[in-house]
Amino acid sequence: MTESDQQRANLVANVKAARTMRGWSQADLVNRLNELDADTNQSAISRLEKGEREPRFSELTALLDLFGVTLDALTGDPEAFLNMAGWAKARAAYLGARTRIRSGCVDYEEAAQKLWGLIANHQVPNGVPQEEVKELREGVGKSGAVIAEEWYEHLSPHLGAWRVDGHLPGDDDGQH
Repeated sequence: MTESDQQRANLVANVKAARTMRGWSQADLVNRLNELDADTNQSAISRLEKGEREPRFSELTALLDLFGVTLDALTGDPEAFLNMAGWAKARAAYLGARTRIRSGCVDYEEAAQKLWGLIANHQVPNGVPQEEVKELREGVGKSGAVIAEEWYEHLSPHLGAWRVDGHLPGDDDGQH
């Protein structure tokens, strides 16, 4: 088998492996690729995964972006590819969660300011229990970071080991 034939065979195996690793059907992959302007369909992906066709340039670039890997990785050794694809999947999940946390903090701060404005300007509707107002008055002064840190204290021992100061468990020197 020539090097080019091996790369094609690896690409076929790696596309299917990355798709199944994520729990995606071929239709799911098609939808995600088309969100990246691949202009493809399920029949084309099925034939690609069977080795009956090569990807078009738009499909190939979308696959690289979607899986977060290089062309060398996508056409390389399947075991090495799975390691890289697993890394890319974990990295994407981490970055997505981090973005949601940041967005949630912004939403929290805006809601806290709005609520504080109502409390401070004595615009709390009649019938709201004073205990609720007192609790909210104490809570709205906390930043989103403080709220997150307090929640960490309630997590399982494993997750609670992840410290808020940016150090990983067992990483005493701060070198990740």
